[in-house]
Amino acid sequence: MVYSFNNAAVRVATTGAIYFADDETGTRYDTLKDKVKKVDVALADTDFQHLGFLSEDAVEHEFDDDIEDIPSWQGGIVRSIVKSRSATFKIASLETSREALSLFYGADVTTDTGVHSLDVGANVARKKMICVFEFRDGHLPSGTERVYRIVLPSSQVTELESPKFTAGDAVTWGMTIKALGSRHPLLSIYTNDDQLAAPAPPPDTSDN
Repeated sequence: MVYSFNNAAVRVATTGAIYFADDETGTRYDTLKDKVKKVDVALADTDFQHLGFLSEDAVEHEFDDDIEDIPSWQGGIVRSIVKSRSATFKIASLETSREALSLFYGADVTTDTGVHSLDVGANVARKKMICVFEFRDGHLPSGTERVYRIVLPSSQVTELESPKFTAGDAVTWGMTIKALGSRHPLLSIYTNDDQLAAPAPPPDTSDN
C-alpha cells in the first residue's frame, strides 16, 4: 500500500503564548487541569499569568530520552532501556514585565511609594509552577480555532540566557523552563485537532 501525503496534517505555529501558574504544593494542577484541557476556552488571567510577547524564535520545545543500551556477550545491542526523560521550553521574553523579571531572577516584584523593586538573593529555591505552551494554527471545519496546549504540570526555570543592553536591540529575557518529576505526567498535550481523531473502522464487507 502506497501512503498518500496528507497536507491537511501539516501544522505551523502561527501564534501562541506561554502561561504559568505557581504550584508550590504540587496540588494546584488538580483544580486547574480541567480548565487547561478545554482548549477552546481562554486561560483566565486570574489563574494563569501570561508571559507576553516572545522573541521571533518563539518557543523551542526539547524532549529527550536518556537511553542505556544492553549489549550481549555474543555481540550487538539486544535492548535499549529508557532510564529517564526530560522536557523543556526554551523561550525569550521581549517584554520587560513584572512576570518576565520575576521568572528570570526568581524573585517577587514589590512596590513601595511608587518604586518597584526586586531583591535577588545569592541563594534561591525557584518556585515550582504549572507551565502551558499554547499555539494555534488555522481553524477546524466548524470554524473553531485549532489549538494545541503542551503542559508541564510541574516545572521550574533552570537555565538563563544573559540579556544584552544595547541601543540597537530590544532587551530579551531568555530562560529554559524544565519539567520536574511529580505524581502527574511529565507533560500532557491537549488539542481539538481533528487530525488526531482515531481513524474510522473499515466497513464491514462480510456476508450476513
